[in-house]
Amino acid sequence: MMKFSMAKKVMSLTLAMLVSASVAMPGFNNSITVKAESNAKTITGLGTGTIGNPANGAGQWDYVYYGKYNDLNVKYRVLDTDCDDFSDYGNLSKNTVLLDCDNVLYHLRPGSAAKLLENLNDQGFLDAGVFTDAEKEAIALSRKERKSTDDGEGVDGDFAQLKEMKIFALDPKEATNPTYGYKNQKDDLNRIKRNISTDEKENWWLRLGKDGRFQNIIAKEMYKTDKLIGRIKTEPADSSEGVSPAFNLKKESILFSSLVSGSSNEYKLTLIDDSMKSLKDVKCKKSDDEATISFKYPYETVDDSVSFSVVLLKDRYERGKTVDNSSEFAYIPITLSSEGQVGSGKNKYHMMSGTFKLPEQSSGLKFAYLIYEKNNGSKETDYACAPKFFELDSENHVHAWEIDYLGAGDDNATVRCKDCSEKYKISIVAASKQYGDDVSVTINKPDDLPDEIQVSDVIYRDGNGRDIDKSEVGEVGEYTAVAVISVVDENGDNQEV
Repeated sequence: MMKFSMAKKVMSLTLAMLVSASVAMPGFNNSITVKAESNAKTITGLGTGTIGNPANGAGQWDYVYYGKYNDLNVKYRVLDTDCDDFSDYGNLSKNTVLLDCDNVLYHLRPGSAAKLLENLNDQGFLDAGVFTDAEKEAIALSRKERKSTDDGEGVDGDFAQLKEMKIFALDPKEATNPTYGYKNQKDDLNRIKRNISTDEKENWWLRLGKDGRFQNIIAKEMYKTDKLIGRIKTEPADSSEGVSPAFNLKKESILFSSLVSGSSNEYKLTLIDDSMKSLKDVKCKKSDDEATISFKYPYETVDDSVSFSVVLLKDRYERGKTVDNSSEFAYIPITLSSEGQVGSGKNKYHMMSGTFKLPEQSSGLKFAYLIYEKNNGSKETDYACAPKFFELDSENHVHAWEIDYLGAGDDNATVRCKDCSEKYKISIVAASKQYGDDVSVTINKPDDLPDEIQVSDVIYRDGNGRDIDKSEVGEVGEYTAVAVISVVDENGDNQEV
């Protein structure tokens, strides 16, 4: 839609250009075979899956393993699988997973130059080789200016603010929050923690300094949790006590959660690693419950630690989505083969192909995604590429059209398919003109628009929004030229912009 003043010259607008892609001729090397994971993960669902919240004031946590400390896998208590207490400010992540370490990891004198929160967010912890790059990226910036409605009474009425830090220690009010599994009282056996290396019970620091001093001031005393009965009390800040980190994970970074073998409440995560290249040109053909698939794997070699899987969903995938109902989710490890490396220069890839069998309960799972994963130890984070959508029957793809339009005053729109790369740009353009000249407005659209995308002729409106004839344009002080785009989505419903 464009607005024009008849007293001013109207500048023409620049059109976007279509870019064509070239295809490299294949050159085959030795063939390879990538087998499905021999010990398939016990995936409990998409996102956080079946990971649950603690019992109110009574612990009973589920746990997540995340990162390593001194080469030991670190276990965290899941305090809240859908937390927004730390992230309602600015552009910080919302609806995170709040984790609190189950152990004391090391000792610190926060009254020295290494204050508690600064130490947690620098080479004392965050940058001390504890996390991989992808694990660090998945940790959200946390900010909390005041206690939440669910936080407990704490001890003295004060609260230590957080200002955009990734790692922190709990405040006494958070350590008495019943929804986090802690009792709203000074003593709580559930607050007892053990050293990760020695398994001995140890005291651990809370982030509040006495008299409400913030973390950037060296407090004379700090609050801590006592190792014997979980009591919150003070300790001189120049004493050395245990550090037990807490942080929030971005839900949009979590692809799967899976049970640790032999456990009913301990999980590992599969994170989306955005540094892993996207799969390309996925084609699939289905016959009854058998499917044949082929695609480009965008690397020169295929590592032994890489496995490929098909994920079937009832609804379209969105980052951060959680699915815990087994009837709405299927995970199918697949075995693939390649004739070898294809392409040249920087555009080398493997053309992979294979077959997989659809599970019996898959009739309602119409959205298919292909992923590849880098799998690690039983208590270590796994990594996956962003899921790549494909049609189970590629020859009969039904486009899921959506219109990308910024709003009134914008001169162009893009109609794109949510599931494939097909898209079309449509623009409305006014030729440069002087007052008194004839109006010249055109709609530019591709000649090969699909039948389900319709574009109207130019519609003229006066300053009050009333439709007018083109011949009336010269009689009004200001007019608007409009193009209406209509699409039919995959459900047969009409959308109009």
